[in-house]
Amino acid sequence: SAYEILAKKMEVIAQEEAEAKKAKGGSAATAKRRRPKQEKSMMQEILGSSAARQVGRTAATLITRSLLGALGISTTKRRRSKKSNWF
Repeated sequence: SAYEILAKKMEVIAQEEAEAKKAKGGSAATAKRRRPKQEKSMMQEILGSSAARQVGRTAATLITRSLLGALGISTTKRRRSKKSNWF
């Protein structure tokens, strides 16, 4: 039956994995080792902080407004009130 064929294949695979582990000399614990995390440099910590991002965002906004102002393009959409001659 199909169940017996699959069970036999699973046994063969399990034996091959066990042999590979023995030949490799490692266990499951050594195979799952993770690399230690690299510590962030001072510059990465500074650039990753929310304060630095806010400063960068403010500087970008200021530069953009300055450039657009020099070109005569308004960055804000203010309504200019028409002066009426009532008073």
